[in-house]
Amino acid sequence: MIRFRSPDVFGEKHLLGVAILFVFGAIFLTWLALNRAQQKSKRYQWLVFFTIGFLVIELLRLIFLWDKGGVSIWQLPLQLCSVPLYVYPILSFNKNRVWVRQWFFPTAFATTMLAGLIALAIPSNILGGAYQWWPIEENYVEIASFVYHAWMVVAPLALIILGYYVPRLKHIPYALAVVSVYAVIGMSVNAWLNTDFLLLNQGNGSPFQFLNASSPFLYKAVMIGLGALLISIFFVVSEIVYQIQHQSIKQSSIENNLN
Repeated sequence: MIRFRSPDVFGEKHLLGVAILFVFGAIFLTWLALNRAQQKSKRYQWLVFFTIGFLVIELLRLIFLWDKGGVSIWQLPLQLCSVPLYVYPILSFNKNRVWVRQWFFPTAFATTMLAGLIALAIPSNILGGAYQWWPIEENYVEIASFVYHAWMVVAPLALIILGYYVPRLKHIPYALAVVSVYAVIGMSVNAWLNTDFLLLNQGNGSPFQFLNASSPFLYKAVMIGLGALLISIFFVVSEIVYQIQHQSIKQSSIENNLN
């Protein structure tokens, strides 16, 4: 039997945590899709539900961290994974403002999901020090972190299933503009406090950290450029799916009219 080292990336702890969250996430999204007609009228309540979820899980994580004596300036909510802490409340409390939806829904979709997927795929900064998920009391912070990042993947998909948001290719500039402003704020704080928000200073946990030793400018350019590319890919894939569905609906309508 092959045994993986833990808590390394792709070790037992990592793979088990992601597998459990994937199962629960898949079950929930499948249920939501099967009950889409009934739940669609409640989609604003679902938006509020996800918003509260982000805030509560992050608060619990900070409480657990405080109990372990680990709260510091590095815990300021300025990481890429902190984006939903701002974007989802903005959407929840300004649901009737077209410009708010226009600018922040693309960010709530692509940036949130991207950050969540990256964190779960390469959780070097959230695995903690314990080699296993048990005893549970040694992993409260890590459990909260994993659940939070899974929430970042589930929430955008749920809102798409409910028809609250339809990602299109034309939404790329809005997502990139919002995240660019956020990145400028994070980099400014990094320059002021020598922190590593968005992994755009020391690059701790980044697979491209090796570039930082020879050229910090090149490292930042690669990280920012790759982030923009990956965010754009989400919309490209979504556009392809949208066009396929739209063409299918159009073809069905033509066939029904002929009959």
